[in-house]
Amino acid sequence: MNEGRAEQTDVTLPSWKEVLSTPPPRRVFDEPATPADEPEVRDRIAVHVVWEILLAIAAAGLVMANLSQASAQHLTGLLGSAGVVGLLAVGLSFSFRTVAPNLAVGAIAAATGAFVAVLVRDGWSATTAIAAGIGAALAVGVLLGLLVMVLSVPAWAVTLGAAVVLAAAVPGLTQGTAVEASLGTFPAIPAFVAFAALSMIGGAVWLIPGVRRALAGLRREGDPAERAGLRAGLGALAGLAGSSLLAGAAGILDLMRLNSAAAAAEIVPVTALAAVLIGGVSVYGRRAGIFGTLLGVVIMVSAGSLLAMQNTPAWLVQAFGGGMVVAGLLVSRLVEGVNATLNRRRGRREPRHAASDAGKA
Repeated sequence: MNEGRAEQTDVTLPSWKEVLSTPPPRRVFDEPATPADEPEVRDRIAVHVVWEILLAIAAAGLVMANLSQASAQHLTGLLGSAGVVGLLAVGLSFSFRTVAPNLAVGAIAAATGAFVAVLVRDGWSATTAIAAGIGAALAVGVLLGLLVMVLSVPAWAVTLGAAVVLAAAVPGLTQGTAVEASLGTFPAIPAFVAFAALSMIGGAVWLIPGVRRALAGLRREGDPAERAGLRAGLGALAGLAGSSLLAGAAGILDLMRLNSAAAAAEIVPVTALAAVLIGGVSVYGRRAGIFGTLLGVVIMVSAGSLLAMQNTPAWLVQAFGGGMVVAGLLVSRLVEGVNATLNRRRGRREPRHAASDAGKA
């Protein structure tokens, strides 16, 4: 009995040296500490190169299949559609790379198009209406980024909620009917070229290690609810603001293409999401290639065109899009698995090299 009491009261207090050497708790925007012995984790671009070669073969086959069943004019329409979806995909890809997936890009695009169409219908000039629409899309992205940065909550949850709100706002703007608005001739081929250039240049810039470190700080180990620090929060802010800006531009391009704003909006942009994931952008963030998003968009738009030419039922088209999203998750798992394997092999080789160098010395 007495021994039990002694065990319960036997508490070792820290010495004054241990108390003074203990670092204070981090403030909200402090940077997370990095252990000195943490192994270096590399992003292997060779993994994406191999995958993108396979994507290029698939994309070329689908484009040839479209050309064999339709005219060259159909190809122009296909490029225009890819340009619109591509801008959405580039924005979504950027947000994934910054570990702040913006699932609201589709709803932002639809709301921007509806907003601009209503302004033009009410007498605004096209230039002023477009500027207002782009500004509104950017403001939404900044607001979402600030919520993620300050509250340190998952971006997918914040943007999914925003997507529901914006999708509900579109019928309110349009009064449940399509709103006609003419903004000029739709530049189909320039839109595709702009998307392709933006996708490839952005992918190339993302290969710079300093850019990845600065903007993908939310990808980290440990407690997911722990505040990530100012640098990681700014990366999320950049990703959500940039992707929302591109989504607004895609909405305006779509308005030019259709000459009217749709009366409703889809909550999740399935086609763009599938294109990003099968393109090799990791669902875990940061890891991505150069041409993957471009090729993913070409594959999704071309496959959708073939399904439309075969008069495929709408539910099968939707099922195809969802299936490609699931396939994209498998691609992410493959990319992460191969990277982890290569990094482990490198980690095992380095101690042997260090021991060999020490022996020579």
